[in-house]
This record gives sequence, structure tokens and C-alpha cells, in this order.
Amino acid sequence: MAGHSAGTLVNKFCTQRTAKCDPCGNKYADVVKNNTSLAVSFKFPRLKKKENIEISQNAHHLLCVAEITKVISKDPKLKTVLENTEYCVNNPKNMMALPLFAHTVYWYCLAEDIPISARAVVGSITTTYTPPPFANLPNHDFDHGKYNKEVEEALEVLKAEVKEADHSIAPAQLSASLDEMSGDMEGLLKIRGKRKGGTHLAWLDACEEKVDNWFLPYSLAHKPEERGFPKRLNKNLSRLKAAIKNLIGG
Repeated sequence: MAGHSAGTLVNKFCTQRTAKCDPCGNKYADVVKNNTSLAVSFKFPRLKKKENIEISQNAHHLLCVAEITKVISKDPKLKTVLENTEYCVNNPKNMMALPLFAHTVYWYCLAEDIPISARAVVGSITTTYTPPPFANLPNHDFDHGKYNKEVEEALEVLKAEVKEADHSIAPAQLSASLDEMSGDMEGLLKIRGKRKGGTHLAWLDACEEKVDNWFLPYSLAHKPEERGFPKRLNKNLSRLKAAIKNLIGG
């Protein structure tokens, strides 16, 4: 994923990336903390530091901070509309908790709370047949840049509509349109997570080399980047597994 934008604030139109918005009071990370079905986390090594880092699911902005800042907040021709619009990019309607691919590997290959009886050798990987609690959700680190581009294009369409209305659009209408777009993007991601029968089936099929496009349900994007399944990169996968195993006990 690319570097994060800090966003900006235009009166009460907030696209700030901050732990707690001022004056909004929204905490974007709450989408992860409040979602018990996505509570899977683990300790992950940092190469140049002794301390391990806890890896939790990611708080994903459906309308990404950088894109809404670039397309909407920083357009001087929208200044009058924005100054009268109350909106926050960190509001719960624009947030979605998503796993990283490391969570997928951890769940299928390493999670200690899954009994050995639930594991089997599939292809060349020892994996579990038990789907994770985050099954059928795209992974946050798969094609985020391409997803951002889709969001940017959708926002450009909305901006054109606002300008065409000659700024007569009501502030509440702009806020509602952005919330609606967030809902549309969330719906798209849920649909994408079910491609190829969903992430769980795609994982098992990939282990048995039944499919080459296993990555489809894991990707945020409409047109994902092709990538090889990790079992074909045994050296890298073994390093990841070994690193995580060494840290499970602290």
C-alpha cells in the first residue's frame, strides 16, 4: 500500500487521518475494536527492533483519505459548498475492518487455537479446513492502489455533478451522497470477496493447484494484479511461518 495522506479540514468537512478527529470526535480504528468477528491478531517480528508488534485487522476507509482530499477537499471551486457541509471521512459508515494477507497465512498455517485434528496436508501445505472469521473479505494489502483509483474515479463523477448543479446542491445532500458511495464500495468489496466461491474455497483450491486466479476474492480491486500462490514461494512462506512461530509465545 502506498504512503498515507494526512488529509485536511475545511470548516466541518473533515478528511483528516487522525486517531480522533477534532472537532468530529470519530475514531476510525473503532471499526476494528468493535468487530468481534475480526478479533484475530498475532505478534509479528520487526527486523530492526527487539519488540514484537501486534498485528490486528486494518481499519479501511471505503472512500480513501487521499482520494477524497485530492478530489473534493482541495478543489477551490468547491470551497463554498464544503464550508457548509458537515462530513467526516472517519465516520463509521465509511469504515470497514479488513484482514491482511498475513492474517490469512497465520489462520490457515499457524493459529495455535485450531486443533491438529482440523488440519490436513493439502497439496504441499499443512492447512486447516476451518474457514477464518474473516472469510470472504478481501485482504487490505491486495491491490489497494487499484482500489484507490476506482474511488478517485467515482469521486470525480460526483464532483462533476456538484459543479453541474452550480453549487446549488444542499450541504446535506453532498454528505448523503458520500455516505451512499461508501455503502456502494462496501457492497462491492463484499461481492469481490465471494469471487471464485469465496476466499476459503480459493485458498483450498490453490493449495491443490486447481486454480491460477486464486487471488480474485482476496483483492480489493475490480481487476486484480496476477500473483503466484505462496506455496510456489516456499522459501518466503517458510520464513514467514518460522518468524511467527518464534513469536507466538512472546
